[in-house]
Amino acid sequence: MSQKQKIWLSIFGVVAILGVFAIIATTTIIQNRSTLTPDGVVMLFYNEWSEQAGVQADKPLANKLHERSTYVTPALAQAVNNEYAKTAQDPILCAATPPESISVELLSEKENYASVAVFDTDGPRFARAVLTRDDKGWWRIDEVDCLS
Repeated sequence: MSQKQKIWLSIFGVVAILGVFAIIATTTIIQNRSTLTPDGVVMLFYNEWSEQAGVQADKPLANKLHERSTYVTPALAQAVNNEYAKTAQDPILCAATPPESISVELLSEKENYASVAVFDTDGPRFARAVLTRDDKGWWRIDEVDCLS
């Protein structure tokens, strides 16, 4: 075997090993995403949203986080766009300023539907998130009801 063939064989081996690692990593991510509970999905989404809103009030909206997130349905993304056009209140946080911290509580869960309460840790419940399962079995936030 020539030196050139050995180099190509080595390169092929490295690429094959990297491909196997990529497949394993992707499978693990998909498995982890599909095992998230409804309240886990809401907590992850609200934490990301609040983190961006804490830096700049309109940042998650400006960054289109609601349109890019795998935690929300396209219907909710459109509803957020429609609602924000009507009011200055953040349609996800249900306020003009983000709370210091958030907690969630599962209210109900059925086969393809769940309801989760969202609380300001220092105050009352401020929203109810309604989730549905998509065709992959993943929970996604389909509706956010702001409570007065």
